[in-house]
Amino acid sequence: MKTNIPSKTARHLIAAIATLGLAAASVTTASAANIAISGASITGTLNANATPFTENTGNTITEVAMASAVLSAYASDTGGVWNFDTAFAAAASGDAFSLTYGASQNKTLLLTLTDTGGGLSQGNGNPVFASGAFFLASGGSVTSHTLTPDQYLQSVGIFELNRFDVGRTFTISATFLDNTTLTTGTGTGDTTYWNGFTATGTNYIKSFTITMSGSGLTRFDDLAFVVAPSAVPEPSTYAIAAGGLALVGAMVSRRRQSKN
Repeated sequence: MKTNIPSKTARHLIAAIATLGLAAASVTTASAANIAISGASITGTLNANATPFTENTGNTITEVAMASAVLSAYASDTGGVWNFDTAFAAAASGDAFSLTYGASQNKTLLLTLTDTGGGLSQGNGNPVFASGAFFLASGGSVTSHTLTPDQYLQSVGIFELNRFDVGRTFTISATFLDNTTLTTGTGTGDTTYWNGFTATGTNYIKSFTITMSGSGLTRFDDLAFVVAPSAVPEPSTYAIAAGGLALVGAMVSRRRQSKN
């Protein structure tokens, strides 16, 4: 039996398709997404200092439910918490954060920033009530930060920290696969708020946005997430695979025709 071996050009194309990935203007790697909940002896925290907080209106998952989900996800390498205690300095629109997560710390989640404000940075001032030494800060006066992961998320949530200023306001929103969006109520900067979303069925979360405005910007800590089942491919994966297979098929077909 004769086996058709793809031409050198076709082999190169297949290799290129296999290695094609998301390119960001700048990628910052953070040792992140470790978690310790209910006394579990794992590094990292979700509201570790037990700061009193308010469940924001519009949430679809409570902090208690999220803590349980993330603890289970951490053990199975499907989630964790980023406390912003690993320095990333600053990020502008188009930059990305590459987070390691799960008990193995061998999994990665790439979060790419789309920003209409002054970028994101790491802060360490008072009053913060952060679970570690640092928190997520922001530049500008009215700003919106969208983070798009390279994997769909089952659940995502974050704490907004108390700035003792009712004039500082924020909302958190999540965009799902069907392009619907859920948004929390407008929180104020005089309380610590938990903000969380979870998917219904397989209508997973494809991005989430933090929006701040008012007399000054708020601060955030403890970004908790659970990734969706790995069996769900990204739409871009389908497009790349389909386009690549079509090109390879066309090349093989032309080669056969030239031999006839």
